[in-house]
Amino acid sequence: MKTSISLYVFFLGLVLCSCSRNDNTSGKEDGSNDPASNVCTFDLGYHRTVLFNDKATPDLYQPVLDGIKASGARVVRLSVTGGKEAEVMNHILYCNKIGLKVTLCINAAGLPANCYEEGTSRSKGNEQWLFYQVYPISKIVPEKFDNWISDLLLMYKDGGCKLDALEMGNEIMWGAFNADLPITGGIIYDSSYKWQDFPLSVREGIKRAGEISIIAKTACRKVYWEYPPKVVFGSLNISASTQYYATSGGCIVRPETVIKIATANYPGMPAGSIDYIKEIDGIAIHFYPDVPYSVTYENMLNGSLDYLKWIMDGMVEYTDKPVYVTEFGFPYTDDGIASDWKRSARFKAFLDAMDRTYDKYHWAQVFIYSWDQGKYAAINPDDGSVLDMGKTVIKNYYYRGL
Repeated sequence: MKTSISLYVFFLGLVLCSCSRNDNTSGKEDGSNDPASNVCTFDLGYHRTVLFNDKATPDLYQPVLDGIKASGARVVRLSVTGGKEAEVMNHILYCNKIGLKVTLCINAAGLPANCYEEGTSRSKGNEQWLFYQVYPISKIVPEKFDNWISDLLLMYKDGGCKLDALEMGNEIMWGAFNADLPITGGIIYDSSYKWQDFPLSVREGIKRAGEISIIAKTACRKVYWEYPPKVVFGSLNISASTQYYATSGGCIVRPETVIKIATANYPGMPAGSIDYIKEIDGIAIHFYPDVPYSVTYENMLNGSLDYLKWIMDGMVEYTDKPVYVTEFGFPYTDDGIASDWKRSARFKAFLDAMDRTYDKYHWAQVFIYSWDQGKYAAINPDDGSVLDMGKTVIKNYYYRGL
């Protein structure tokens, strides 16, 4: 009888240990039971690109990365652009030292000039709308990119850098970050367009983004042959406010339309078109949800689920690759610094929504935008203190890999 009871207790324990990701009352890793905590099967961290612009020296960039680590983050998103390769190596090495995994964004529209076709120039940009002076991705010369990315990875490997993933561009089908798309007209290209009605630069830009992703994947295998970094296509983005595009004039391609083309599933594409997503490790996307604070948690949760459905359902029709959310945030200006706990509640509801949809959307990493930049920061701009969001959001979750 005692043996039977013992076996019953043993198997009951196994069942309880295999609780779902959606159990918000699960205990922390140390075994304590904290109803405010939640299990996370995806890595949580912070976006902190272009450190080389405003935090160039160790006395400036190390405190930023230390703060991100202290927040409970497991990962950080850094970036590299032409001419800044050596500086970024120092950032990667410091992240490795303090235990932050690095996803490195390759600025596909800001590579060294010799990676593009001869005579290619940057766009003029528009400071008012934060449209940057960028190159057209369609003009990247694959052979020249291969040389650059291989040399970059060799330098980082020989220097002792460990990389978790490479993200092959930033908002690659948005006019602010790719000169293939005009910054006049405010057109949102979606799947209602016939293949021949897309501008040639858009079609070629998506193709070239896929080509450089495959090139980078091959280079990672050759250089980091034992533990190659994962290679992620994108990133992609779309605003919930169509008025923004009409007012700014910037043109964009919706994420599911990009994926439909990149997987060679778009009607009217030439025979023999290549599925560029098949050979790589994931898709990158940016989320800036229009889900306001509510005293009712379910309102925020349902709003978050609706947003994910709106932006993700069309993508997963064509790929089941893991998804890297390389920017995601709410501005503190919505509710004010004194009420930053409201922003924390919005993050909580949205991350819970992501947790509930893990099996459908296959989240891999999520990077909060941003640690110390602009109105999305986790840092108080007046005194440098960490706001409620920076203190609580990641620490209220603990990671359990699959």
